[in-house]
Amino acid sequence: MKQRKLLLTILAVLAISCTAEKKYDWDWVDDMTSPIPEEYDWFNDKWGLAATPVVSDQSYAFDGANSLETTIVRTSLEEGQKMLRYLDEVIFPILPEFLIKETLPPTIYIVDSVNFTYVEEEYSSAGHKMADVNRALYGDIAAGHLTLAVSMLDGDPDEVKFNILSLVIERMMSNTTKWPVPQDFMAYGKTKIADLVMYDPYYQSSISARKTYFNLPGDDGATGFSFWSYCGSLRPCRYGCNSYCTFPEEDDLVLTFYVMTYMQDFADILSMLLLWTPEQIEAHLQYIDGKKFERESSVSGHIEYVIERAGMEGKMADVRKYMQENFKIQIL
Repeated sequence: MKQRKLLLTILAVLAISCTAEKKYDWDWVDDMTSPIPEEYDWFNDKWGLAATPVVSDQSYAFDGANSLETTIVRTSLEEGQKMLRYLDEVIFPILPEFLIKETLPPTIYIVDSVNFTYVEEEYSSAGHKMADVNRALYGDIAAGHLTLAVSMLDGDPDEVKFNILSLVIERMMSNTTKWPVPQDFMAYGKTKIADLVMYDPYYQSSISARKTYFNLPGDDGATGFSFWSYCGSLRPCRYGCNSYCTFPEEDDLVLTFYVMTYMQDFADILSMLLLWTPEQIEAHLQYIDGKKFERESSVSGHIEYVIERAGMEGKMADVRKYMQENFKIQIL
């Protein structure tokens, strides 16, 4: 009798547990699959993309945006249209249509602003001061998206065009099934930076790679010298520095920079070739040629580095060759 009662009790519990409806919070899934507003169909249908101003915190984080902890401020449907028109009328006509339709990954988040914070420190006899400094970015690129900031369209037209174009090219290059890794292009910079062991590595495969930054000494009187020009690059990582330390009493400062990706570097050079006049390019090459950086090392003694324009000329030639061989695109 006892056994029969126990069996009935077990069956009753099982019946209740099997029929009870379990509650799960699936809202985060809904957020990540929000429909794209039909007001953006004119752009998305034309270019085969998925641009949207609807961006949830979950989808932004899931797509890898927080590798550098950028934050976004959302925009309205109408304001977002400004970026679509800018891409459609100004940026995309610079490139062959097939390059965009066949190689640009579709997800593009349109927001009001993309913000990145770095740390500024000062050490002196007065104590240690520390402050966060916010930098507004033209956009952000992560594992699953390109994000572009509408508010930046109000800046200098030439700067806006260069930066947005470079971001679009960089995002296309993340499609490595279409854009092979440009080994020749990368070789020069890696070889040059080998002279500066403390600054290795020069490239990383992505911003979220393990070693993401290195330190540079201050200007030290070397006006106009750039370690990136020394390696044939136009500018450093698009995020710039992630900390800025000054030591006023020693008259010294140390900048901590993110290591760029080869895609950022390549995109900058290609943007320069597409947007600058031959006269502008020549003026830049003349400006950097012969710039020196000198410093005294307790270990190595006097050290001197000199920029040679041949480095950037070589990387420009590599970009031209790459575009011709892979896409049959001739860059003058």
